[in-house]
Amino acid sequence: MTTEDSSSFPSEWETCAVCEKSVEFGGGTYRINHRGTTVNLCGPYRMAAFANDPTPYIARLAKRMRDRARRGPQHLDAATQEP
Repeated sequence: MTTEDSSSFPSEWETCAVCEKSVEFGGGTYRINHRGTTVNLCGPYRMAAFANDPTPYIARLAKRMRDRARRGPQHLDAATQEP
């Protein structure tokens, strides 16, 4: 598990993997690479919980990825669609 620079390692999940709250980078949050999966964490206690047992949190992220893939591509907001 390594800590990555948030500006160079993008993630589509902008919530903490442990508590699922929104994360705002630059506000004491962490972005790590766990075996090729980018994981966002909202603070040092969440990082410790993840480091202690990442299995349930990685499983949750995997489920979210499967659910998103089943829904198909995201539709553009009506305001941004071209005529």
